[in-house]
Amino acid sequence: MFESPDTLRKYALAVASQLRTEGFIKQSEILEQRANLACTTGWEWLGELGLCIEQITALGALSNDVEEKLNKILKATNSSKPYG
Repeated sequence: MFESPDTLRKYALAVASQLRTEGFIKQSEILEQRANLACTTGWEWLGELGLCIEQITALGALSNDVEEKLNKILKATNSSKPYG
């Protein structure tokens, strides 16, 4: 999956940037906000990140590339071992 929470955060921010470039401003803002969200625990942050992916995909169709990247993030948020 991802090497660390910071690696996942940077990946999510890169996907947010791609969303913005493709014209999906609202989706980009949602992902940026959640990727930078300060939480009490890492598991809480992963849960928030997973929920935001579901929000973004519910807003409408995205490019296949972005959808694949969002699915990679979602898979990490649902994993018992998202890092390492």
